[in-house]
Amino acid sequence: MGITLRSFPGIPGQEAVTAYTLENAMGASVEILDLGGIVRSIRVPDRYGRLDDIALGQDTMEAYRTNRSCTGAILGRNANRIAGATFSIDGKEYTLDRNLGLHNIHGGSAGYSTVKFLVETEDTESAGADAGTTRLILRHKDRGEGGFPGTVDFQVTYTFNDDCVLDIAYQADPSEDTVLNPSNHCYFNLGGHASGSVENHLMKINADFYTPNDYECMPTGEILSVKGTAFDFNTARRIGEGLRSSDAQIILCKGYDHNLCLAGRGYRLVAEVSESTSGRRMDVYTDTPGVQLFTANNMPPIPSKDGVIYQNHQGFCLETQYFPNSANLSHFPSPVQRKNTTFRSRTSYCFGTSK
Repeated sequence: MGITLRSFPGIPGQEAVTAYTLENAMGASVEILDLGGIVRSIRVPDRYGRLDDIALGQDTMEAYRTNRSCTGAILGRNANRIAGATFSIDGKEYTLDRNLGLHNIHGGSAGYSTVKFLVETEDTESAGADAGTTRLILRHKDRGEGGFPGTVDFQVTYTFNDDCVLDIAYQADPSEDTVLNPSNHCYFNLGGHASGSVENHLMKINADFYTPNDYECMPTGEILSVKGTAFDFNTARRIGEGLRSSDAQIILCKGYDHNLCLAGRGYRLVAEVSESTSGRRMDVYTDTPGVQLFTANNMPPIPSKDGVIYQNHQGFCLETQYFPNSANLSHFPSPVQRKNTTFRSRTSYCFGTSK
């Protein structure tokens, strides 16, 4: 157990990339890259104790750059969409990169998915509350590239322990009032990353409302009840039920690419997912107001990790976040962080098995 390092195939002529593997006492592990903070693999046991990798990913940085799906990467300064690539704070307008038609997504060209982070490691094997815990701390000085105001001292801490909990904690200190809404874009498949569609996964999400999209998958600004729709996961249901439904929103986005408004406040259980063949389950805890459910609706037909060509709906994302375009919609929870204050947020993915 502990932390091991290896060189990861990078992009010729660019800075070297290092992969860090956090392994627990049972041999389960998480591999994270210092470029983009990418969660490249998550190896956890099935009901028989057999390990398999349940995170979609790539084998080289060149493949990550070609894929362009932000697979497993840290998203920031703002995850998801900002309409028109502009927002205002106290009447002052800021113009961002347009990297999704006329809009901004995942921070634009200065997004954290392409950042080379500074890394610090911690490995705790002694007795106490942190026994059996490995920790990776990634730091980045965001100097306001891409049009965002001021600078931000950003830090993300990955923790993996003997209970197979992957905890992601974000901290950011802005020099000016700004939007702060980091997240992670890991694609999960509890049957194993090469096992095919996630349609038979059972999913439960504690959310009574969702934000519908327009034809560009940008929120319309409405907040609607999930009752009677494909977005009602308050009782566990197969992901495929919604994917195969005639719901206009599902047809519009070719699957799920929607924000669900999470019930409750503070750090709490928000989602439960299970897969019957492997017996794996994943519980998600977070302190964010929303989560983007995305079902990999437009996977490029190119070889990925282990030579697998991922198909549409072969993975799902649960991106904990403020609502998309919340920077421009005053009735959505505000992602504005005031200068000289500290932003903190936490999301945990807890892996286990069912009998």
